[in-house]
Amino acid sequence: MSENTISTDSASEDVSVRADLALSTTSGADANGVATNVITARVSQAGSLLSGINITFLITSGTGASFSDGSTVYTGTTNILGTCTVPVTSIRTGEVTVLATCYVGGVTSSGSVTMVFGEVEGGDDKNLQLHGQVIRDNAANDGLSVNTVLFTLVNDQNKPVAGKELRFSLSGGSAQLSTVTAITDAAGQAQVNVTNTAVGSVGITATLVEDSNITATASVTFAKTEYSLSYNILRNGVEADGESVNYISFTLTNQSGGAVAGQTINFVVQSASGNAILRSRSEITDHNGLVVAYVANTTPEAVSLVATLQDDAQVKISAPLFFTEVAVVPDPVKYVLSGTITKNDSYASNMEMSGRYNTVLFTLLRNGEPAVGEVINFTSQSSHLFLTQTSAVTDERGQCEVSCRANYAIRSGSTYSIVAVRELGDASCTINNIKFLYAQYFTASLNTSGDIPADGKSYHEVYIKLADSANNDIESRVHLEYESSSSTAKIGDRGMDSNIGGSNLPPGASHTIFIRNTVKETVTLTIDNIGGVVASRAPSVKLNMKFD
Repeated sequence: MSENTISTDSASEDVSVRADLALSTTSGADANGVATNVITARVSQAGSLLSGINITFLITSGTGASFSDGSTVYTGTTNILGTCTVPVTSIRTGEVTVLATCYVGGVTSSGSVTMVFGEVEGGDDKNLQLHGQVIRDNAANDGLSVNTVLFTLVNDQNKPVAGKELRFSLSGGSAQLSTVTAITDAAGQAQVNVTNTAVGSVGITATLVEDSNITATASVTFAKTEYSLSYNILRNGVEADGESVNYISFTLTNQSGGAVAGQTINFVVQSASGNAILRSRSEITDHNGLVVAYVANTTPEAVSLVATLQDDAQVKISAPLFFTEVAVVPDPVKYVLSGTITKNDSYASNMEMSGRYNTVLFTLLRNGEPAVGEVINFTSQSSHLFLTQTSAVTDERGQCEVSCRANYAIRSGSTYSIVAVRELGDASCTINNIKFLYAQYFTASLNTSGDIPADGKSYHEVYIKLADSANNDIESRVHLEYESSSSTAKIGDRGMDSNIGGSNLPPGASHTIFIRNTVKETVTLTIDNIGGVVASRAPSVKLNMKFD
């Protein structure tokens, strides 16, 4: 065995950066797939050996050659001496070329070596014999299961011959080979697998490519595939409403327990009523051998779902299902609350005065019928809108009414709103567009005293001002008159005057009056605005005052 040494070609890179890759190889090993030629690579830079450098080896020519791991590409790492070795084997004679490459500092260094593999000693390759041996037989005819034949090539001394190409052929029309050619290995052997979709025997012939007279034939048998179906009930016992479905998965396997894909499974549902409904009458098994069937029904009953392999009616299975009565659900109670404004456009007032109220009528229905005796709560949507009550009970017509007043009319066409809600909160209604008109004049008054002793000295004090509905001062001069309902209740500033009085108020002015009494009673003080335009007079203001 000889040894070749080669250094990489020089490159244009700076030698201070570029590493030097030196290659050497042995040569002359037997081409038996066992004996090896060994490549040694050494990496250095500026005279220093480099360790830890990855070197990639690639077989670029030489059929049948491989590295020790059986591949044609191998990566090794230099040791502390800057070297890396890799063995090469071959099953064919002739030259083999290997390219080595490494990267140091981002710069590539590479080189090639060529070695020779020689004839195997101890035999005459001109007197070869080929033998066939069945390794695996009686596979299922499912197109997937394999039978295997091993062919061995030997010389006239019965020693294996490696590196020879064999070509395979079949006698069966539907059978399929895993490969049509193969190279004998170090043991002189080459293996081929066969599949089939038909039942019976198939002959496999191997022929030496370089000498077609050297052949061998082996026969294998394919047995009928035994399939079986199993099921898994995924949902059962749904209501027989014609929409809800029970469903079952079916799995098709062969005699080895392997899943069988691509097979059509047909479904038939057997029911006494005949009302069971299949979503699909057939499905094709997926890669897991799986199909799913869905069944609905309009009759509560037990049924059977039968699954059958389309290509073999003997392969079938029946699964039980049942459907239940449709549960009767009572109609849900539904309340509807609506409202209608029955009186609108009253005058705004900051006092509780007759004729100054708008009204809204609310109607509550329960499933379309009047809801009697239900409590409805009311809420004003403005601090200037006052309700006569915050709740009411519906009458025999499912109705209740609420009145409201406002102390201001809203400018620019805006309106007030009331929200009505059933006490249990499942029905509500908002009424908008509640309007109040501007009164040209109204009297704003405040009784600032509490209950006053009837001692003829203590007094009720009343503050009076004339303003419009926006609480703006009246621009014209007006005259107010006021009168008590009792002859003993006197009106005056400090002394006891009469039970009537009056006052002229200039624009923006206000007036305070005092009323005393010597009798324990409730007295009504009436205040009239008689000034301004007569047609626009504000109504009287009446205040009740109690004397103890």
